Amino acid sequence: MSDGPDVGKYAKNPGLLIDLCLRVAELLDNEMPESISNAAVEMDAQLREIARAVDRLEKAGIQVPDAFRAEKTRLAAALGVQDQATQDLVQLANGLGSVMHEIRSRVERRQPRSLIGKGQAETKEPVRTPRAQLRLEIINSLKNLGGRAPTKEVLLEMEKALSQQFLPGDLVQHTARDGTHSYSWWNSARKERAKMVKDGVLCSDSPPGVWELANHYS
Repeated sequence: MSDGPDVGKYAKNPGLLIDLCLRVAELLDNEMPESISNAAVEMDAQLREIARAVDRLEKAGIQVPDAFRAEKTRLAAALGVQDQATQDLVQLANGLGSVMHEIRSRVERRQPRSLIGKGQAETKEPVRTPRAQLRLEIINSLKNLGGRAPTKEVLLEMEKALSQQFLPGDLVQHTARDGTHSYSWWNSARKERAKMVKDGVLCSDSPPGVWELANHYS
């Protein structure tokens, strides 16, 4: 195949493919500026404080200094670079997780169960979308919805983005005592939403059932 990867080469030596995946992961990781990676927590705290200061000045009818607005924009842009780099890595992890699930299924069809993964537990928790990606999708979905929306609308917006990326554990169904059904990724998203409220990413004073981005993330 002159116009694409030599699949036969990787089929004969799967170790080459594993090495390639590791090199891609390393390349994606290195694309994120180290200064942003190391200072992300500090920048996030700075952004929150500046956003609060801007909000207080605006509510008091006091003109906000241009330097405040410029710094707010700079910090938000820098954190956005980190979010994109993280999202790329998460996408790679999700894709490889799906590949591993498919490979394991093929191996299980060819070999007795007793020969697969000796020394490992017979049952494993199905692979789910990492909460880091759920957080990014919650932020992106709320931005698409104007920064604020009911739970159902947020989950529907997230589903549009994740429909082709869901992992086996995401689609496990749960039945509540009242007979209603839900997917495991819904529950994971709700748990991540609660953590985002604690982290100040989402508003803590929104009406029940409403998800809302804090000012510095909207």
